[in-house]
Amino acid sequence: MPRAVFIINSISYSHVRNIALFIHETIKAHIDPDASMFICEEIDDADYDEGSIVFLIGETFSPYKRRPNCTYVYLNFSVVSLLGNPLLTGRAARSSIRRKYQMLHNKLPLVDVLLDYYPPQTKRLQHQINVPVVGFDVAAKPAETILPMERRAYDVCFVGQMNTRREKVCDQIKALGFSLSPSTDVVIEDELARSRICLNVHAVRSYHLEIPRFVAALATATPIVTERSFGVHDVIDSDLFLESRCARLSTEVEQLLSRPDRLEEMGDRAGRWYKNSYLTKAENNWRRICGDIVALAVRSSVSRQKPIRSAPIERHQTSEAHQEFS
Repeated sequence: MPRAVFIINSISYSHVRNIALFIHETIKAHIDPDASMFICEEIDDADYDEGSIVFLIGETFSPYKRRPNCTYVYLNFSVVSLLGNPLLTGRAARSSIRRKYQMLHNKLPLVDVLLDYYPPQTKRLQHQINVPVVGFDVAAKPAETILPMERRAYDVCFVGQMNTRREKVCDQIKALGFSLSPSTDVVIEDELARSRICLNVHAVRSYHLEIPRFVAALATATPIVTERSFGVHDVIDSDLFLESRCARLSTEVEQLLSRPDRLEEMGDRAGRWYKNSYLTKAENNWRRICGDIVALAVRSSVSRQKPIRSAPIERHQTSEAHQEFS
């Protein structure tokens, strides 16, 4: 088996810590039990061997020097495609999507395989770029201790960068007398475990799905109140969240908190579904992904073909059943 290493940008790690730990444990379980994880500013700061499989997370990483016989796998957590009804996506969101797509495009000459987190986007990227694209399941280990709702310190958890749009919703919730968790310089899973509801408000007018926040909520058995999100029904069972227009989110929060029995039952159902259904599927898919990447790395090493993406690799069409690369 080849060596493997996991390199993640320090800023990215602060946003997806528990997800990154799940990925690292998966790499160790299925590729290299001694795989290291480096949390650093740049890829060249990490120490790894020639011939390694190199997993990367970090949209702000600068170009790096490829090492001999290494296979580079980049994990994309950004929305880089305009999906669904374009009229529901504002100018600021469009600008962000274009910028993030360009950042991703600039990385592709140094990438052998792209793993993408957003199923509808994955299918589009498979036809847009000249690198094998595979959908991966965002996952984290379930919380070891699930507190009952009455013992949780906060009514609502929102973790993320505040702006006028998000502050308006949070101020409405506070005006109703409900408490909010800290929103910055915290680990989202930690705050969700102490909160009764996970609140999802898009930073700008859009309806693209923020899967890491949803997964963090489900892993802590926390019900979700979310602004409308494209593709959410394809990822998560519809009875595990409440979806509404931004203007009605505070009302949805108030109505759910006024029903402690419904809140507790919804949280219990979310935790069970995540552990017994979603996580099992994610673990199986990651096992296949790791096997495919190992096969690709071994074939490349034997053939000594440096531009791996020119090899006859079959593109994947679904995030639920990954076919083998070869």
